[in-house]
Amino acid sequence: MTGVLRPEMTTNVRIQLASRDVLAVPTRAIRQDAGQSVVYVLTEGRSERRAIRVGWRDGPWAEVVEGLSAGERILLDGPAASQGVP
Repeated sequence: MTGVLRPEMTTNVRIQLASRDVLAVPTRAIRQDAGQSVVYVLTEGRSERRAIRVGWRDGPWAEVVEGLSAGERILLDGPAASQGVP
Protein backbone atom coordinates (compact mmCIF):
# COMPACT_ATOMS: atom_id res chain seq x y z
CA MET A 1 0.00 0.00 0.00
CA THR A 2 1.81 3.13 -1.16
CA GLY A 3 0.60 6.65 -0.81
CA VAL A 4 -1.51 6.12 2.29
CA LEU A 5 -1.39 8.82 4.94
CA ARG A 6 -2.64 7.65 8.29
CA PRO A 7 -3.61 9.62 11.41
CA GLU A 8 -0.64 11.20 13.22
CA MET A 9 1.56 10.88 10.12
CA THR A 10 2.93 14.02 8.52
CA THR A 11 4.17 14.94 5.09
CA ASN A 12 5.83 17.85 3.35
CA VAL A 13 4.43 18.92 0.01
CA ARG A 14 5.40 21.51 -2.55
CA ILE A 15 2.74 22.84 -4.88
CA GLN A 16 3.87 24.47 -8.11
CA LEU A 17 1.38 27.13 -9.14
CA ALA A 18 3.23 28.37 -12.21
CA SER A 19 6.57 28.13 -13.91
CA ARG A 20 8.61 30.68 -15.80
CA ASP A 21 12.14 31.17 -17.08
CA VAL A 22 14.21 33.55 -14.96
CA LEU A 23 17.79 34.66 -14.61
CA ALA A 24 18.97 33.36 -11.24
CA VAL A 25 22.26 33.67 -9.38
CA PRO A 26 23.50 32.05 -6.18
CA THR A 27 22.46 34.19 -3.21
CA ARG A 28 26.01 34.07 -1.85
CA ALA A 29 27.13 36.21 -4.83
CA ILE A 30 24.81 39.07 -3.82
CA ARG A 31 26.17 41.78 -1.51
CA GLN A 32 24.44 44.71 0.15
CA ASP A 33 26.15 48.07 -0.41
CA ALA A 34 24.60 51.42 0.56
CA GLY A 35 21.12 49.89 0.54
CA GLN A 36 21.55 48.30 -2.90
CA SER A 37 21.91 44.68 -3.92
CA VAL A 38 25.11 44.30 -5.95
CA VAL A 39 27.08 41.56 -7.67
CA TYR A 40 30.58 41.63 -9.10
CA VAL A 41 30.74 40.87 -12.82
CA LEU A 42 33.89 39.75 -14.60
CA THR A 43 34.31 42.14 -17.56
CA GLU A 44 37.43 42.10 -19.74
CA GLY A 45 39.43 40.44 -16.97
CA ARG A 46 38.38 42.96 -14.30
CA SER A 47 35.75 42.84 -11.60
CA GLU A 48 32.96 45.39 -12.02
CA ARG A 49 30.46 46.25 -9.28
CA ARG A 50 26.92 46.05 -10.67
CA ALA A 51 23.70 47.11 -8.94
CA ILE A 52 20.87 44.62 -9.49
CA ARG A 53 17.23 44.31 -8.57
CA VAL A 54 16.39 41.02 -6.91
CA GLY A 55 13.04 39.27 -7.31
CA TRP A 56 12.07 35.92 -5.80
CA ARG A 57 14.47 33.98 -3.61
CA ASP A 58 14.34 30.21 -3.40
CA GLY A 59 16.87 28.67 -1.05
CA PRO A 60 20.35 29.18 -2.47
CA TRP A 61 19.10 31.00 -5.60
CA ALA A 62 17.79 34.51 -6.25
CA GLU A 63 16.05 35.87 -9.32
CA VAL A 64 17.70 38.90 -10.94
CA VAL A 65 15.00 41.16 -12.39
CA GLU A 66 17.34 43.82 -13.79
CA GLY A 67 20.98 44.81 -13.91
CA LEU A 68 22.44 41.57 -15.26
CA SER A 69 22.18 39.67 -18.54
CA ALA A 70 22.29 35.96 -19.24
CA GLY A 71 25.81 34.77 -19.98
CA GLU A 72 27.62 37.37 -17.89
CA ARG A 73 30.14 35.88 -15.46
CA ILE A 74 29.77 36.81 -11.80
CA LEU A 75 32.15 36.36 -8.91
CA LEU A 76 30.66 34.26 -6.13
CA ASP A 77 32.68 35.73 -3.28
CA GLY A 78 33.23 39.29 -4.44
CA PRO A 79 36.38 40.81 -5.88
CA ALA A 80 38.75 39.10 -3.41
CA ALA A 81 37.81 35.74 -4.94
CA SER A 82 38.96 36.78 -8.39
CA GLN A 83 42.53 35.61 -7.65
CA GLY A 84 44.48 38.57 -8.92
CA VAL A 85 41.70 40.21 -10.90
CA PRO A 86 41.65 43.90 -9.79
